[in-house]
Amino acid sequence: MNAVTDYLSYVVTLWLVDRGRQTFGWAFAMGLADVLAAAVIFVLLGAFLVAVVSGANALAGVDLFPLAPLFKDLHANPGNYLWLYVMLFSTLAPTLAHLAVAVFSMVALPFFALVAVPLSQWIKVPDTVKTFGAPLVLGGAATASLALPVLMAYCLYTVARLFVPDLALVYLGWLESLARTLGAG
Repeated sequence: MNAVTDYLSYVVTLWLVDRGRQTFGWAFAMGLADVLAAAVIFVLLGAFLVAVVSGANALAGVDLFPLAPLFKDLHANPGNYLWLYVMLFSTLAPTLAHLAVAVFSMVALPFFALVAVPLSQWIKVPDTVKTFGAPLVLGGAATASLALPVLMAYCLYTVARLFVPDLALVYLGWLESLARTLGAG
């Protein structure tokens, strides 16, 4: 299930990147659409996993993978399930890559256009500080623009926590409720 949703997330991201590239001025809107699509796919992944495990348990007639104890232990010992978090959040990787490219394009490229010529003149000057400073400025701008999506994701998470302080617990509760509805505890 995870591979299917990862692939779906990748396809949606590629399609939206292509749309944003073809339609001048819509790149930012396509990036936002990608974030929204990734969030929907993320929520659906959890639901699909619960449904598949519940279905397998029902078909087998026994709990091959009992969900009720899993949810109970997730509440009690969330640190024991790093593998689960990595699996779920891997679905967001293509979107983060898309955001990195979008932010790089919006921040670094205009910056380079404004300062590339003066910095190229620095390199030609026999001044050691300017010769070594120009690549550092360019590299720093590129690095900062690629790090911005991570900062943006953290800021979005922080703002979301202001409005829904226990967002992860709400999601976990919803998945638990879904499991109970499907007869898994």
